[in-house]
Amino acid sequence: EQEGLLSDNQFRRERSVAELRRAIDAGGALGADTVLIPFFQVCEISEDKHKNRAIDALRQVAETAELVDVTVTLETTLPAAENAEIVDAVDSPAVKVCYDAANKVALYGFDAVEEIETLGSRIGEYHVKDFLTPPPEFPENYARLGGGDVDQQAVADAISDLGYEGWAVLETQFDKPLDHTRDELAFTKALFEE
Repeated sequence: EQEGLLSDNQFRRERSVAELRRAIDAGGALGADTVLIPFFQVCEISEDKHKNRAIDALRQVAETAELVDVTVTLETTLPAAENAEIVDAVDSPAVKVCYDAANKVALYGFDAVEEIETLGSRIGEYHVKDFLTPPPEFPENYARLGGGDVDQQAVADAISDLGYEGWAVLETQFDKPLDHTRDELAFTKALFEE
């Protein structure tokens, strides 16, 4: 059974919308410009009713997000075309997609460049990491940037071709030394150099 915004229980859905609205308000008060909603596991959009509930919830918080200048991004297991349908149905500049090429390529088998082209200006956040396919159990599925199955340069070029100017969130392995993160950051910066 799905939880949160997708729950079959209307009270739980309403409570989740209220909590999301508070998170958006808090983000705005703190100067954050993005609030991410991960639609995974017990909150995975796996049926049309879940997609409709996600759209309904996002419509309910969109005006608040616009008012406090926060973008709400959704990260899902869905293909780009379905994510685009959700964003288009909400019809708010404050609701976009968080694109994570490693998840899409290694976990779900999608073509990252095609997905980025499909989503276009609907991308409001971009996660940078690399995974292996087929993925071993977490956290062993992580690979050093450029050492996994994501063509990082092709993804960076596709993102750049959109004119994307938002966040590129570096998702490094949490159990590695700081030098590892520095190397990953340098690798990521080099992707965007002309």
